[in-house]
Amino acid sequence: MTSVSQIPRLQVAPSPETDLLLKLAFAFFVVDLFLVVSRFLEIITLGGGGRIPYLGVTLHVVTLMLAIVSGGAKRVVASKLGLSLALFTGWMMLCTLASTWRGGSVDTLAREWLPSLIVFIGCGTIATLQQLRKISTVIAAGTAIIAVASYALGVSLEDRLTLASGTLGNSNELSMLLLLGTPFFLVPVFSKGTSHWRWVVPFVLCAGALIIVIRSASRSNLIAIVVMLLVLFWTSTFAGKIKLGVLTVVLVLVFVAMVPREVLSRYVTIFGTAGANDEIAESAEESSLARQHLFQQSLKLTMEHPIFGLGPGIFAVGEADLAKSQGQMASWHVSHNSYTQVSSEMGIPGLLLYLAGMWFTFRNIFWIRAQSGKDPSGRASALGLAMLLSLMGLGVNLFFSSNAYFSYLPMLMGMSVAFRKSLQFEMSRYSLASVPQAPLPAPESRTTLPVKPAVSSGKPVYRFLGRSARGRV
Repeated sequence: MTSVSQIPRLQVAPSPETDLLLKLAFAFFVVDLFLVVSRFLEIITLGGGGRIPYLGVTLHVVTLMLAIVSGGAKRVVASKLGLSLALFTGWMMLCTLASTWRGGSVDTLAREWLPSLIVFIGCGTIATLQQLRKISTVIAAGTAIIAVASYALGVSLEDRLTLASGTLGNSNELSMLLLLGTPFFLVPVFSKGTSHWRWVVPFVLCAGALIIVIRSASRSNLIAIVVMLLVLFWTSTFAGKIKLGVLTVVLVLVFVAMVPREVLSRYVTIFGTAGANDEIAESAEESSLARQHLFQQSLKLTMEHPIFGLGPGIFAVGEADLAKSQGQMASWHVSHNSYTQVSSEMGIPGLLLYLAGMWFTFRNIFWIRAQSGKDPSGRASALGLAMLLSLMGLGVNLFFSSNAYFSYLPMLMGMSVAFRKSLQFEMSRYSLASVPQAPLPAPESRTTLPVKPAVSSGKPVYRFLGRSARGRV
């Protein structure tokens, strides 16, 4: 006969956020990601502040170690995207060994790709949707700092807004960072039940960032803006489409009326040739021709080195040798196309692994979008749309830039994995909580009740080195 105290009750799975070590790892990841997205260490140097030596490297190392020890790393590494990036990293190492300039490839691997890989692994410390919302706020805050720094420290170089030096000293890089972070400003706008007065700050930040993007005169990012607007239009309701259409018309009119003539001349070259006696448009057209030449050279180098490529980061050297063999002057420029950058530096297998990673990221976001209606908090829909817009903008930008090893793509990859796992965990909790429980028998009842095993969530609580805690349900 079974007593009342022996009847097991239905248990809701404990949240991984309660793990103190995982929370500590997440806290370090937040700081590390903020410095990566905001370029804060570069900005304070431009503003006359002192830079703390090796601060960024130290945070990277600590974040990586905590992610591994807490088991957070396992959440993203043990996924299809994790396998894809592991194979891509392994292939990059092989290509480094076969590189035409091994020292340059080692530098690219250590200084560019490994920090980006740490960002991906750090995303494993994101255990809940609430933490994911905090990460989106960090990205938005970092983007806002770049925007403010652009207004305060920006200079006009050849009629293009930029900063004095560093990665933000390139107008294309500056506008890309702002554009990719802009969708995260709008998470409160996309969220359900957000009052309209809370839309003011996101819209102001979004408008300020877009003005800088336009002033940078980056044609590739203007195309990315158009693609992102089309995606937003496609995913909106009918009423949302009407509002977005009206807003787009107003923005175009303001754009034409307020953009300086020099910047407008550069944008016109997207649709046609330069006008007579227009030096700015002629310069932009020459730049386009040079990029087309580099694109053709990158395809030739891919065909000449289809397996291991030239070596990571060695395109400029390989292009110089190719130009010399053709009796032409070397340009000593990057490929200005991240996809052919990978194919020429890491061969066709490297490109296939790179594209596989992007495909799995899109699949995760599409799954999140499809399942977001099951999240009663409404966070999943807003975050999923922001990530989709940012990923689409990045995909377009990569076609016109050499940022294959840039940390933004691994960041979105890691966020998509953590997002999917967190949403699955939340759905399992709501599912368990909604299961009706049998009423407890009265104390005087002597009815024999069968013992039912406790329902397991199927989600382990990660502990040291990713091992699940035993004895938990």
